[in-house]
Amino acid sequence: MPHPLRYLHAELGRRIARTAQDQLYGAVNGFTGLARFEDPRFLDRLQLAQQAGAGTPEQLVAGAANLLRGVAVVSGFLGSLVTISPTMAVTVSLGAVPILLAELWLSRRRAETALQAARPPSTSATS
Repeated sequence: MPHPLRYLHAELGRRIARTAQDQLYGAVNGFTGLARFEDPRFLDRLQLAQQAGAGTPEQLVAGAANLLRGVAVVSGFLGSLVTISPTMAVTVSLGAVPILLAELWLSRRRAETALQAARPPSTSATS
């Protein structure tokens, strides 16, 4: 099964990246004049959008596949625990709640930090 899954993963990533790139180029082709293309900030943002459109969809597909794989593993584990001892299954599930909340908090902090790093520094008008 790994080879067909790897192929489907790669094909889906390619299709999503191509769609993102088509939308980006369609938006850029809608601009009138060349003034925007002479602005270095706009060119930087355009390059970042192009790079994100090429790499991010593949990362999203990989993340979704890993999430599905994790759900399958956890559900199988909990299913076997319920078969062996329902009390143990409840205890393990309750013990996982604080860890899940901590992981969610950490991922939110990482996302906020990444967004702050991606923002251009604000320029204050000092004269």
